[in-house]
Amino acid sequence: MLKKFIDAKARIWGSESYACTIVYEVASGKYFAECDSTMAHRRLTEKNHLEVLNDMFYDYCVENAAWMGVS
Repeated sequence: MLKKFIDAKARIWGSESYACTIVYEVASGKYFAECDSTMAHRRLTEKNHLEVLNDMFYDYCVENAAWMGVS
C-alpha cells in the first residue's frame, strides 16, 4: 500500500513532491500525508488517497502561489 501512496504522490505533486511526506504511524497502523508548508496532516486510505493528495496539493499551490509565479 505504501508504494501505491508514493506513486500517487509522485504523479500528483510532480517536482514539488518533496513538500509532502507520507508517514506510517506504527501505534495505530495508519498512513498519513503531511505538508509542512500548509501544516496539513491527513489520513490516507485505499479509497481516499487520490482525493486527499489532490486536495493537499491544491492547498499547497494556493498557499505558495506568489513564489510559484502565479499572480
